[in-house]
Amino acid sequence: MLRVIHSVLRSGTPHRDPEADHEALMVSRNEPRRIGMLQSCGYLSAPSGTTAPSEAAAMH
Repeated sequence: MLRVIHSVLRSGTPHRDPEADHEALMVSRNEPRRIGMLQSCGYLSAPSGTTAPSEAAAMH
């Protein structure tokens, strides 16, 4: 870890792990939140077996 810190400080550039797929990590982390927002705004229908927020509000 000290080698990484030293190289970052010496070069002045951020560390990028060549083996990590950062884009896939971001997509998998943000996908559920984005799908939920699209469903709550009515752009996507809710998956079968669940009720959309507007349907749940209408039931109460």
